[in-house]
Amino acid sequence: MVTPCIDIEGLRFSYDQASEFLIDRLQLEKGSHCFLEGCSGSGKSTFLGLVSGILRPKAGKISVLGEDLKKLSPAKLDAFRAKNIGYIFQRFNLIPHLSVLENIRLAGFFKAKNTSPQPSQEEEKNLLSALGIENIAHKKAGEISVGQAQRAAAARALAQKPELLLADEPTSSLDQPMQKAFMDVLLGLAKDRQTTVVFVSHNPQLAPMFTTQLKVDDFLKVSTV
Repeated sequence: MVTPCIDIEGLRFSYDQASEFLIDRLQLEKGSHCFLEGCSGSGKSTFLGLVSGILRPKAGKISVLGEDLKKLSPAKLDAFRAKNIGYIFQRFNLIPHLSVLENIRLAGFFKAKNTSPQPSQEEEKNLLSALGIENIAHKKAGEISVGQAQRAAAARALAQKPELLLADEPTSSLDQPMQKAFMDVLLGLAKDRQTTVVFVSHNPQLAPMFTTQLKVDDFLKVSTV
């Protein structure tokens, strides 16, 4: 039996005492590309936070790549995340006084007990070129446009060749032609590397590019406590 990339059962999570997020059951296969659609405030970012271990549930099981996240100490969870998960944050989380290239390389410093080689300069160059940001590699992240920052954040998430890529609205600041080019690169690299992708967005026009399509309301319920 093949171990799923993401396996969730009986999950309960809350930010406060007023409401609670519930997931009875959800499985995603390794290597799948999942489009997760939901309106603003529906729980998309919360779901990614739980899958990445940034948020911890108060009950239930979350297994990622065969690892039960609830059983990991904070230090081991940080190491697991650095080694296995790439995350494109909605607000990018680039360090403004570092260059684009330095931001991309930063992920490698946090990859605990890294036994695989770091990306070569040629691999970095190819990744930057594919995302159309090779000409801003040495500019400070605080000096680039929103669209460029979005692509730099994607490059940082992809540089370490993670097994799981989580993407939180990564095309929201790109125009339509750039969206198409960005998605072709993102999913092409993920397919070549057999990376599982969970991509959340409120834009249903992107859904046909993915092998799996879900709506947040299909599996995540919000209950008033």
